[in-house]
Amino acid sequence: APGSFVEEAVDRGSVGRATIGGVLVLGGVYAVAAWAMGVAVGPESVAGVAADPAGGLPFAVLERLGVWWGVVGGLVLIAAVITSMLAFHAVVARYVFAMAREKVLPSGLAQAGGGVRVRAPRGGSLAQTGVAVLVVGAFAVGGADPVATVFTWLSTLGAMGLLCLLVAASVAALRAPASVRGPRAGVWRWRLAPVLGVLGGLVVLAVMVGNVGSLLGAVPGSWYPFLLPLILATTAVVGGMWAVILRRSRPEVYAGIGRGTPKTHAVPDPMDISI
Repeated sequence: APGSFVEEAVDRGSVGRATIGGVLVLGGVYAVAAWAMGVAVGPESVAGVAADPAGGLPFAVLERLGVWWGVVGGLVLIAAVITSMLAFHAVVARYVFAMAREKVLPSGLAQAGGGVRVRAPRGGSLAQTGVAVLVVGAFAVGGADPVATVFTWLSTLGAMGLLCLLVAASVAALRAPASVRGPRAGVWRWRLAPVLGVLGGLVVLAVMVGNVGSLLGAVPGSWYPFLLPLILATTAVVGGMWAVILRRSRPEVYAGIGRGTPKTHAVPDPMDISI
């Protein structure tokens, strides 16, 4: 999320520090939570208990400290879900706005609303809202369970897609031309770190795909676990086809991808001077 608001950052180095700090904090929280659940029910049975809605994980761990801890944990979970929804909505709206600003998507999606100095990506926000309504509405018409199906499937799809984007970003950093890297390109930033990102991302992605069946509650041998990677692969193919179309039909738009960020202080602040 910090990288999505790099245009607002006064010090762009703070974006990288915020990203690394967030990853370290989240990794530590997830590691402690996984360790606590393993200790509570045993490492051999934690997967089965976690897959059972009646198992009570992770709230069963908190309830050992007192009943109210489980209630507090439930409230924190609800707040975290709402916060993550707002964060994903803001990030997607910002990406839609950026791509529409560069004419990759319809320019109408680049509309912004708000005040004079502070404006929000209204077009991207409405587009994200419309897509969410269609997807959730389709699940609702099908009678899907809101937690066991909708939340589990969409959150897993989002996590898998985010990991694919991180791997793609690492590949893009490896193939970045000299004009993008700059005259003082560091070996760690443009070579070593992207290689580690590609290798680590592929390993984690393979483990995620191999174990997604247990998370989705699919029976052994079912094709359901491969449906999510198929959706992501189809989306990537469609995006690649659109890039080829842009490169052939509108080469000036294709050449401007990633270069639509306005220059700092290009638009002066409004001034109201009276004498």
